[in-house]
Amino acid sequence: MKTRLRIILITLIYMLAPALSSATELAQQSVEATPVDNAATETVTGKVLETDSLEAVDPVVEPLIEEPVFDIDVLIERVKETDAVGVFTKLSLKNQIDDLLERAVEVTQAPAPEYVEQLRNEFEGLLLKTVTLLNNGEDYTLAEDIYLAREQLWKSIMENKA
Repeated sequence: MKTRLRIILITLIYMLAPALSSATELAQQSVEATPVDNAATETVTGKVLETDSLEAVDPVVEPLIEEPVFDIDVLIERVKETDAVGVFTKLSLKNQIDDLLERAVEVTQAPAPEYVEQLRNEFEGLLLKTVTLLNNGEDYTLAEDIYLAREQLWKSIMENKA
């Protein structure tokens, strides 16, 4: 049960991370767009304070979780060897992955943003399907490792190393 809770928490963090980073980018853009005025005034609890200069603060954003580096070949072997997913399901997944890799080759030869986004959505769907199958088969550590390696897997696909 603790492992499922951990996977849910990690999933939520990764789902919220893009929203947090885009909010941080917006805040940083608004700080950069705000001109610095030497005789700036600001209101604090109803009082107006005079300041000599107002300096823009550049917020430092640290990642919530550092992404570990996985050996993709080891992950593939672990999927092949797990008993959490049946043989026919593994064959079906392999065919879907092969189709995805073929489309990735086509997209990387003539990258259009809408096709890359569509391919990314297909990748995310296939990855979540795989993670769900592994969770249902109670191979929680492999499911978590694959989920954590998703950015590394995506980069590998887009660099045609898969």
